[in-house]
Amino acid sequence: MKAIVFDLDGLMVDSEPLARRAWELVLEDYDRILDEELYLKMIGLRLEDSSRLVGETLNIKVDPADLARKEEAKFEVIMTEGLPKMPGLDELISRIEEQAIPWAVATSSRLAYARTVLDSIGMLDKCREIASGEEVTRGKPHPDVYLLASSRLGIRPEECMALEDSAPGCQSARAAGMLTIAVPDTLHNVDNFTYANHVYGSLSEVARDLEKLMAHS
Repeated sequence: MKAIVFDLDGLMVDSEPLARRAWELVLEDYDRILDEELYLKMIGLRLEDSSRLVGETLNIKVDPADLARKEEAKFEVIMTEGLPKMPGLDELISRIEEQAIPWAVATSSRLAYARTVLDSIGMLDKCREIASGEEVTRGKPHPDVYLLASSRLGIRPEECMALEDSAPGCQSARAAGMLTIAVPDTLHNVDNFTYANHVYGSLSEVARDLEKLMAHS
């Protein structure tokens, strides 16, 4: 392995509870409730895909693009309180820097959001490249965003290790041909991670095994 590609939400930052709250606030205007089953289906998807899923599932006769804009507005307000980093992230990045491994982010989120989040946690300058969901035709679980990330790094996907927290993300990275490492958080403990090559309990555990993982062939 010559490079690492990170997912962002739920993997680097604990943003998914905030996104869920944003959706709950949006749906209050339509007298709808976001249940656990629907929310778990949304995790890892692009905002436009999540909006479409919400509208169809809850029978909301609104343009998905309008729903997406409302969620973004709510989320921006909530995000002003700050986004906590996931445990072990600093440790892992330090190990990556020690070994001079280039790394990128492949996220379902929009590019401006990804840059804002990385900047807020002090990692925008450390990240070599960003590939966002708005830049590809198909979002996760399709491989497009991971292929874009590897292309921008100038490294073949087969020589990249992907870090993901969701099943759709693992499917995306694996379809791109990357060594796929799942680091599920508590929201995803019911997910099927058969697409992952390895499953770890935390980013600290990944940091511990980094040298071994990068030696994978």
